[in-house]
Amino acid sequence: MERKMGWLTSGAFAALCDTTKETLRHYKDLGLLAPAHRGENGYFYYDAEQFYDYYAIAVFRQTGTPLEEIRRCLRGAGRRRDLPVPLLPGPVGPHPGLRRPGAAPGGPGAGDGGARLRL
Repeated sequence: MERKMGWLTSGAFAALCDTTKETLRHYKDLGLLAPAHRGENGYFYYDAEQFYDYYAIAVFRQTGTPLEEIRRCLRGAGRRRDLPVPLLPGPVGPHPGLRRPGAAPGGPGAGDGGARLRL
């Protein structure tokens, strides 16, 4: 990949992300993914670490999330402190429908707080 002073050119970064320079330009214009550096020649350069930012955007896009919503999420808009009402009214106990893996429905382990998600 082509590098200049440790930066990836937009073409090299696009190749790393398996996307196009046009997509990167669009994301830059929307404020989703700003290049890490602008050279004296006017070219934009990206840091390889920005791949993770691009990947997060790509995952959001695969779920159908609009670009404006992605931009707000990445900038931190909509955090809990910005919400007009609390998310949860108070302390929350175990959900009555949750049970430990292997526990019989309604039997020992059902809704006793020992529920775990299996991925």
